[in-house]
Amino acid sequence: MRDPDGVSVPISSGGGTEPRWARDGSELFFRQGSAMMAVPVVSTDDHPFGAVTKLFDQPFFKAENETTWSYDVAADGRFLMMEATTPTTHAAPGSIVVVQNWSEELKRLMAAH
Repeated sequence: MRDPDGVSVPISSGGGTEPRWARDGSELFFRQGSAMMAVPVVSTDDHPFGAVTKLFDQPFFKAENETTWSYDVAADGRFLMMEATTPTTHAAPGSIVVVQNWSEELKRLMAAH
């Protein structure tokens, strides 16, 4: 990441891809493998970002190149992501499955792990 003066500012020691800003600019989201990470923007002179936090770790679809993103973040902070296709996925090839109450489904899946 670069600060307003163009100086490189490290965000994560573990690297990351697909950076996206929260709509209000308060956080930066990025992917680290199958994990979704977040780092808050803080107002300090020595470092403009807080500690990196893992939000969740699921095998969602990942973009094949660095010029596209495989997710988006809504104004209310919810994520829109596509589930990775696996042999156990019950969706037909080329179809889209919409999951309502996604956060509750995620909680249920995380509790099973």
